[in-house]
Amino acid sequence: MTFWPEIVTGTLGLKLNPQSVIARPHSDRLRREQDRRLRTLVVHAFERVPMYHRRFEEAGVTPSQIRGVEDLPLLPILGRSEVQTTPIEKMLTRGLDPRGLVRVRTGGSTGLPVTVYIGRRELDRRTWMSRYRSRVVSGCRPWAKRVDVQMPRPVLWWQRPARRFSDIRVDKRLPAAEIVSRIRQYKPQLVSAWPSTWLQICEEVEKTTGRERLAGVYRSGGEDLQSYVEKRVERVLLQGLTRYYGSWEFGSIGLECAPRSGFHIYSDNVVVETVPIENSECSVSGGGEILITALRQKAMPLIRYRIGDFGVLSERRCRCGSPFPILEELLGRTNDAVETRSGLTVTGHEFYNLFRPLEYLDRFQFVQRTPGAIEARIQPNDRFDAAAEEEVLQILRRLTHDDMDISLVQTDSFPLPRSGKFKLLVRQVPS
Repeated sequence: MTFWPEIVTGTLGLKLNPQSVIARPHSDRLRREQDRRLRTLVVHAFERVPMYHRRFEEAGVTPSQIRGVEDLPLLPILGRSEVQTTPIEKMLTRGLDPRGLVRVRTGGSTGLPVTVYIGRRELDRRTWMSRYRSRVVSGCRPWAKRVDVQMPRPVLWWQRPARRFSDIRVDKRLPAAEIVSRIRQYKPQLVSAWPSTWLQICEEVEKTTGRERLAGVYRSGGEDLQSYVEKRVERVLLQGLTRYYGSWEFGSIGLECAPRSGFHIYSDNVVVETVPIENSECSVSGGGEILITALRQKAMPLIRYRIGDFGVLSERRCRCGSPFPILEELLGRTNDAVETRSGLTVTGHEFYNLFRPLEYLDRFQFVQRTPGAIEARIQPNDRFDAAAEEEVLQILRRLTHDDMDISLVQTDSFPLPRSGKFKLLVRQVPS
């Protein structure tokens, strides 16, 4: 039986006060529920999704062999390229019309955009749960005010429930003074922004008040969080940053708690594994390439999906008492920045936010080898034409404020660095 608090939070055993959770009994219950959902998902994928039926038969696996999470390695790994190239009717649950689903295009940080389809009820639940948990795990009340400083985008119908949680958005491209002014005016309990934006906020606060606490909780994600950013925020804004981990495919995957001992994985929604990276000299104890299985997405199941990140899992318990397992560290999400002739910086996220919607590009990467110049390496598909090429050049000019020499190279070769992690933006400017 599922109780009302579990319906609202989407969790098993997580109370409004995370410190009050008794680890062992809730952890056992969480694992049993995770195993049950996984068995149901595997049976559904085998019987109703043509692509998985074929893949399971090729691997010689039947649903009866998957009794729980410990049996996941028997199943084949799903790569982003396979999702991209498989006809959509083979990926969706038989009988579903893609026009009745929510279409989400992903892939900025890996350079390999893919399109996934999510059921409307699945996505609506995911949105509510993400907003609720982001507050509760941070120690805020569910209705606490929140400010998201991010790139502007239209609010789609499935994002409207977030408005009921007293969320407001602030365009990160605004001057730092305006961003800080809006935060002060709204007086939120939680502020979420990228690390580069937190640096701008710190600079503005230092110029005006010197030091100031703008909210009770500061959240950071979307870019690699460097230690110097954390230290500066703590010194200037009188409060440390907590990190979140999520993706377009899965929504919220994990979130740091108050002790900040790693990401608590929402294991009632997803299963997170790590496997060694092929052809890589990078070796970290307990680490590897992250694979994710979505336990509640049945319209287009994603089982053992290569999300494109590298991380380190831990078996230890967090002292906060949460039953959720811990992702010790997230590696390989570094987003470099290019510098224009005038000294302006453009981050990798700013590139992929504008290149992600371009349907005529299969992959893309940006390389800076000399100051004031950038090379855009693109892998176009059959929809690419002269008009598309001109659009790509216009986007690059706008991003770089028309202050860099731009070259466009069409290629299907994207060499991986030693870490095995594809980098959207590669900076090779000599020191």
